[in-house]
Amino acid sequence: MQGSDPFARFASAGLETLGIEADEAELTVIGVADGLYRPHIEALLAADLDGVEPETSIDLGSAPRA
Repeated sequence: MQGSDPFARFASAGLETLGIEADEAELTVIGVADGLYRPHIEALLAADLDGVEPETSIDLGSAPRA
């Protein structure tokens, strides 16, 4: 597996499973994207949304309604 970084090993192993070869530059881009988005994804996963009602008639082109 490529790289000594645990994320690089994880990403390259996942890509290999799918039959995709990634070079160091591609793994770097994947790592940067993960660094940007992972904290927000983890915050969403940890959020307690049990009391939140789903929005009906959602319009993805506009901001959420209160």
